Amino acid sequence: MFSWGEINFAKPNDLADKRDSANAIQFIPTTKPIITSFSATNSTVAFTKSDGTSYFLRRQRHQDGNVTFGETKSVKCKHVVAASSGDSSLLLLSRDGTVVSVDPSASAIPRSLQNLIRKRLIQVACGDQHSIVLTEDGQALTWGSNARGQLGLTPPETSVVRSPTPVEALSGVPLVQVTAGGAHTLALSISGTVFGWGQNDAGQLGLGDMTDRSTPVTVECLNLKKISSISCGERHTAVLTKGGVVFTFGSGGCGQLGHNSLLNELTPRVVAELWGAAVTQISCGSNHTMALVGPTKKIYSFGRGEEGQLGNGLTTDCSVPLPVLLPHDDQSIQRIFAGGNQSFALCSLSQEPEKTLPGIITALDQDTINFWLSKCQNAKSWRKIRKQIKDIFSSTSSLNASFLDRSVDKHYRTSPMCSGLDLVLVSTALAKLATKDKVLQEVETVVRDCLLPSLSRQPVGVEGLRVYYMLVELLQVLVRDNHGEKLSVGVADAFLSLDQDRLEVLVGLWSRTPPFFRSAVETFCNVSRKHLSSLDVENKERLFFMKTAKVLQRLHSVSVYWQVNLQPGGIQFTVNRGTVQQDTFQLLRESSHDLKSKLMVKFNEEYGFDDGGVTMEFFHLLAKQLQKAELQILEVNEHGVAWFSKNVAQLTDEFYLLGTLCGMALYNQSLMNIPFPLALFKKLLGVKPSLDDLMELSPTVAQSLEELLEYEEEAVEDLLLDFGGDAEDLDLLPNGQSIPVTKVNRQKYVDLHVDMVFSHSVAYQFREFERGFLRGCPSPAWRMFLPDQLMTLLKGEEIFNWDDLRQNAKYIGGTSNNEVVKNFWIVFAEFSVEQKKDFLKFLTGTDRIPKVRSSAITIIIKLPCYPQPELYYPMAETCFWTLNLPNYSNIQTLRQKLLHAVECCDVFG
Repeated sequence: MFSWGEINFAKPNDLADKRDSANAIQFIPTTKPIITSFSATNSTVAFTKSDGTSYFLRRQRHQDGNVTFGETKSVKCKHVVAASSGDSSLLLLSRDGTVVSVDPSASAIPRSLQNLIRKRLIQVACGDQHSIVLTEDGQALTWGSNARGQLGLTPPETSVVRSPTPVEALSGVPLVQVTAGGAHTLALSISGTVFGWGQNDAGQLGLGDMTDRSTPVTVECLNLKKISSISCGERHTAVLTKGGVVFTFGSGGCGQLGHNSLLNELTPRVVAELWGAAVTQISCGSNHTMALVGPTKKIYSFGRGEEGQLGNGLTTDCSVPLPVLLPHDDQSIQRIFAGGNQSFALCSLSQEPEKTLPGIITALDQDTINFWLSKCQNAKSWRKIRKQIKDIFSSTSSLNASFLDRSVDKHYRTSPMCSGLDLVLVSTALAKLATKDKVLQEVETVVRDCLLPSLSRQPVGVEGLRVYYMLVELLQVLVRDNHGEKLSVGVADAFLSLDQDRLEVLVGLWSRTPPFFRSAVETFCNVSRKHLSSLDVENKERLFFMKTAKVLQRLHSVSVYWQVNLQPGGIQFTVNRGTVQQDTFQLLRESSHDLKSKLMVKFNEEYGFDDGGVTMEFFHLLAKQLQKAELQILEVNEHGVAWFSKNVAQLTDEFYLLGTLCGMALYNQSLMNIPFPLALFKKLLGVKPSLDDLMELSPTVAQSLEELLEYEEEAVEDLLLDFGGDAEDLDLLPNGQSIPVTKVNRQKYVDLHVDMVFSHSVAYQFREFERGFLRGCPSPAWRMFLPDQLMTLLKGEEIFNWDDLRQNAKYIGGTSNNEVVKNFWIVFAEFSVEQKKDFLKFLTGTDRIPKVRSSAITIIIKLPCYPQPELYYPMAETCFWTLNLPNYSNIQTLRQKLLHAVECCDVFG
């Protein structure tokens, strides 16, 4: 073993301050027992030996100002395999997964924490004043000082927490490593996601700012980087990828980030000097960092060097990685440790077997399932099986780690676009469990009584949502086998407790695997039917039905991520801008297009490749022209609401074609903003329109009918109303002119009047429209939506909070601080509402926002640099919501050019 830094470990049984050369590296012979692990802060040093014993020593400050280390104290605790020291506590982890705590400032008497934790542990870590441990099911527990939020508790507890407390925000994420800095904490998931919380005054959380966090947040910059390990210094952090790339961030005042700079870094940055070196280990001291290169066994260090902790022959700070100058070229280096102002390198010279840490996360595998199924009838084995079922199915982390897609490390790609799960493995495993009813029932009981109550209401990151996949699949298996009614209520409660943003991410993931999304909807439909069929038996079934039905409603409301399976190829429509309606009708009449294919549109004599933006404008123009067509298909009232024209004498297939185009717009995820009332979408979904719907189409008539329902009996008779029709309408009832309206039958009169407006008077028109709509949208998935949701999907949403555009904007070629960008937003703020809508049309092809994008309205502003920018106008890439903004020298030029571009954007190119 090699040691260098402020302490002389050359005599492991008689540790002392290092009095000789301040930068020498000592070789410690491999006499047994050897040192096997090491941990240090600026005040405490701890180490363990191969015989399982552990020791620590404390820094002492004397009256004359000198600082030395006190005598080495041993701790009476056997089979210790790892130690972690802080200023206020020392944690020792035993081979059997138990942990003890020692107060190094007092006696060395260990205090067991197992009565407080009750789980086997696989890792311990200490900050200056706080501690964190990792259980075998991948859960983190913290305690100690919470002055900077370093405990990650939700909601933040008092400034000090005395006993180990679960970090609930990460309860569904399978963690494989935890590490602590001075007052910040980081955790690593099995799929490489890094979470951070606590002190962030130097950017040590890697979040791009210097704001402390009291609850765990994802370090977004490290997503998809395949992070394999993390290490914290006092106020800096280092992370390592599976490919051997090192990132550092946080405090850089001593050069500990390795970027040839003493500046702080607020986001993770690659250590360029180690690029391509295939680093296999990293370790952080208080203000220095070490890296081990696997193939060459060379150690590099950087940061503070005053105490000789860099091992490079100097006692000065170093801001770039330099090799550690070992006494000889040693190829047996196995592990490196850095802590406080000390560094270690362990060799493999000894033949003594290595004392490994306790195992990794408990997970479900095929061997375990086979054991359960084959031995469940044996009484002795069943006791063991029940414990295993409880251990796995009561833990969100264990379930999360059980079904990862490990093919080519696919689970490391976990993001809102990819769950990282092997969904085939999930369904086959649960289906296999269902072959033994005894096992399935036990699983159901554990999930209902243990797992569901433990779910976090606000899981962090995509990994925290994975358990909902298992819940849906499990519920589907149970319902299919006539179980699961009670469980369905708990599952429904779990879904309903998710906030809208997280549910959108979850459903967005499902929508990318349509069979799974259909399975989820069908499952909740089935359990809802079961509860509905029992309404007359038990009153509580009404509550159960309302919960599962509400899940369906929420799934529908956030299914804005719904995507249709457009077939390969495409339909090409070439039309003239001025006669888009006539041209389109003619194209639909002339040939029978396969409307399952994607629509591609080209405007004659215009350059514009259609990747969605041209189609969007095509439907925008169609909607405008259809409302002003010479052959009146639609009537638009004074309130701007459109309804079918009753005059069909000179019309043939126009209503059918109108329906076809509306269906095509929905199917191609475009907008057709015809101001139809909600009643149309109710009728498409088989819901009967009401008096409230008539209020939208004919407010005066609806108000009169509403008053009729409130009149006294005499007032109703004085109106002399009957069930006949006027000159244009049919009778409400056969021979209706002879049937007077009274207080008794007035509700029927109102209902028939509403039905006449929305159904009987336009029966042919709606029938043809619906037939065309079904042709234009060949996927039946739209039926899952509620009427108002279907209406919003087709018509889009208006922007009322224009500030969202600025807040969510992204920039290419510059930042929001560029002068031209600042001027652009000043000019945009000056625009009237109509001018802002015109700008939106210029940028996207429509003046409304597709529902699929309304929750995150994001435009992109590119900043090209032209030698003579005044010769150019702003240009829009409509398919990508991107504005190319030339580098105008002043706001007056920008205002003039932007207004001209927006007002004269009638053609592509």
